[in-house]
Amino acid sequence: MSKGKWRTIVPRKIVPTKIDIAWSAGFIEGDGHIGRNKTTSDIEVTQKNICVLLKLQFLWGGSLGKIHKQGFTRNRTYFKWRVSGPSARRMALSMRRYLSPVKQLQVDFCLGKVTRAKYLRKREKI
Repeated sequence: MSKGKWRTIVPRKIVPTKIDIAWSAGFIEGDGHIGRNKTTSDIEVTQKNICVLLKLQFLWGGSLGKIHKQGFTRNRTYFKWRVSGPSARRMALSMRRYLSPVKQLQVDFCLGKVTRAKYLRKREKI
C-alpha cells in the first residue's frame, strides 16, 4: 500500500451543532477509528467518496489524503481523513454520548481515562 500526498491540515471553521455532532458520531461509529498511540489521540476515516470526508474536515479540521491500494483485479484509490491531538480529543468528547458502548470505550481509551490493559479487558466483555 503506497500513500499519496496529504493536503494541508485545515483548522475547523465553525462550532458544530448537536446535529453535526450526532451525524459525525454515526459516521465514525460505522466507518471510523478512534485510537491513541504513545504520544497522541487520533480519529480517522477511510472512504472511496471524498465528499463526506470534506464535511468532516470542515466540521472538525484535520488532514485529508489519498491512499492507493492494489487489488487482485485493479488498483483502487481511497481517501483518508484524520484529526489528531487536542482536536481529536475535543471531537471524541463531543461525540461520546451518541456512540455505542464499544466506541465509548475507545473514546475513554483515546482520552486516557482507561489504561490499555483495562481497555482490552472491557472490550472482551462487550
